[in-house]
Amino acid sequence: MEHDHSPQYDGPLHQPRDGPTIFEVAERTFGRKFLSDTDLSKFLDTGERDLQLNMALLAAGWKCQKKTRRKIQLRTADRLYESFMKRLNESNRNAAFAYFVEQVIVFGSYLRREERVTDIDLCISYCRKTRAMVERKIRRFMREKHVDKNEGYRLSVREIDEFLIGTNSRFHTCDSGRITRLGVPYKVIYSIPNIKSFVRLIAATEDRLDVSHLHEELERRLRRSKQF
Repeated sequence: MEHDHSPQYDGPLHQPRDGPTIFEVAERTFGRKFLSDTDLSKFLDTGERDLQLNMALLAAGWKCQKKTRRKIQLRTADRLYESFMKRLNESNRNAAFAYFVEQVIVFGSYLRREERVTDIDLCISYCRKTRAMVERKIRRFMREKHVDKNEGYRLSVREIDEFLIGTNSRFHTCDSGRITRLGVPYKVIYSIPNIKSFVRLIAATEDRLDVSHLHEELERRLRRSKQF
């Protein structure tokens, strides 16, 4: 999906490394749980709620990420992008991760194919596998890293994010809901086919630690859609 006309985008808020996630801030702000990025995005369907969340994020320590680095050539960015797509493919086939990548959006100067770019701007949305697996992963981090439950949750998501992005500072990620609400030109480069029915399958098997059935179903969907 792409949009041709939109307001100028002035940069997203960036989560501090040890700060709260957007889900944690949203849940405290609005007094309700959000099951996924899609759930949160649908709830933030008005400018008033969007502004309220942004103010809460700023109060929680989130800041605008400034882009002051030297630009790189487009062909260099293309090589980084190709490596990212390869890791994305590997990530959603890795049964050890507690989350699938639900959707990836690209926007900004890289989407515009400018001759030189500062960053490859991406939005990455995650979809948990089963509740049982996520809770096991959180307990493992709590035991091994000596952290509380909230930090265990952050680490369970961060391990995928770090696998996808690594330490390469040329990737810049942000909340996909904000990009789509602002009407900024973007392109969906990956999505789980028919995500609603996939989430229903997850909900029907929440107590299972073995998630091989989810991986098998995702493979079938990807083959049919020919995404990979």
